[in-house]
Formats: sequence, structure tokens, C-alpha cells
Amino acid sequence: MDAIVVLYFAKSIKKRSFDLFRLLREDCLKEEALVDFLLKRSKGANLIMEDPFKLRVKRLKALESQILDDKEEEVQVLRDTVDEMYPLSEEEMQVMIKREGEIDEKYALLIEDEKKSVERQIEKIIGYSNQINYLKREIDAVEKETGKYELFIGYPFVEGRFNDGTFVRGPLALFPIELVKKE
Repeated sequence: MDAIVVLYFAKSIKKRSFDLFRLLREDCLKEEALVDFLLKRSKGANLIMEDPFKLRVKRLKALESQILDDKEEEVQVLRDTVDEMYPLSEEEMQVMIKREGEIDEKYALLIEDEKKSVERQIEKIIGYSNQINYLKREIDAVEKETGKYELFIGYPFVEGRFNDGTFVRGPLALFPIELVKKE
């Protein structure tokens, strides 16, 4: 599914766009919300991209919680094994303690790797947010100059070739929208 926010000036060659599909891929925007927004077209309908900084905190908390639950489950399996083998010799006890340390280290490394992955995703999302902010500033400037607010979501996209082989790609419909930044 491709949906592009298109800023188009009728008497100018200046065009700007932002591909909303990028936000769908990064899970910042729900596909159902986009389709619902386009179909309802009612006053007050909103398409909301979550604040990247709040999204970072939410994703990191969920990630850490999931990994700690997995770690606790693995440690519990180890403790159940120890309980079944009770009483343990000194050597067996040292092996079990070493194994528990290995589990701690494994999950600490996993948390760090996953945190880096989330940070990379968030950096992309912040870049997208900056692009949308730039688009908003440009739209506002044009509105001040011309009095026209020309922002559309183009959806669905069609593409193909004419009989002469010329490639063409464009939206089937343009839906007028207003870009509002919430604080």
C-alpha cells in the first residue's frame, strides 16, 4: 500500500512529498487508521503520528519487560532443575551458579543489542518527523503568500506504461487534508 502526502503548487514547479508508507513500516502509523481516515473524511478525523521521543520510551520499556520475562522464565527452569536434583554436590552447585551467570550475561547483551536496534528505528522516525515538520513550514509559508492550503493525500497509486513505453505513476485520487502539529 502506497500513500503519499503531496504538496502541489499549480503555478509553480515546486513539489514536495512525504511517503506515509515509511511510517507504516516503522509502526508509527496504523494502516487501519489511515484507511479509516480516508474513508470517513469527517470533520475532526485525525491521523496521528506518535511523538518519536514518547515512542522511544514506550518501545524500550516493552522491550526490556519482554526480555526480563524471558530471562526470568529461563532462570526458573534452571532453578526447577536444581530442585529436582537436590541435594547437589559442590561441583554441581558451581556449574549451576555459572550457568545462571551465563544466562544473566546473555540477556544483558540481548537487551543492549535490542536497545541499539530500537535507537536506530527511532532515529529514522525522528528524521521522518523532521521531514514532515519541514513540509508543514513550507505549506504554512505558501498559505501566507497565496491564501491557498494545498496539501493532499494521494491514494491509491496506479502505475504502468503507455503504449509508447512511457512509465507513469500517480495517485488515483487526491484527498485534501490539513497538517496539524500537536504540542
